[in-house]
Amino acid sequence: MSRIILRGAGRQERVKERQENARKERVKKAKQSAAARKKGKSSRAEYFKARRERIKCDPEQYEKMKQVERERWHRRKNDGKVKTVGEMTRREKKAVRETRKASAAKYYLKKKEAKQKRKSTNEDQQEVKFNESRQKATGRKKIEKK
Repeated sequence: MSRIILRGAGRQERVKERQENARKERVKKAKQSAAARKKGKSSRAEYFKARRERIKCDPEQYEKMKQVERERWHRRKNDGKVKTVGEMTRREKKAVRETRKASAAKYYLKKKEAKQKRKSTNEDQQEVKFNESRQKATGRKKIEKK
């Protein structure tokens, strides 16, 4: 069955569908982590990760959490604990850029390694399935000259 791609209203429906699927996935993960927490196998980080997932599932709680974070940001900015790039000196900007560059390099290296790992497992599976082509196996045989 082919899917007809619509513009305008159809796009909005697809976006809502994607959001709903993401919400269902978050609910599923939150339930799984809640079950693990009941078993006593979760760490503090896992607990808070599950908590954030549960909050994201509920639109009202999610908006409340975002509002709290906004207020916290403004409070910290007014206290001088956080600087924007425009407020930094040249030396501070350089230091921040270096740390961001190092973090980005680390992230992309990790992403690349994961991709290579997936690719190698796929190649191993294909190698098992397709050791030799049918044409090569049943085709003309080469005779070595002495």
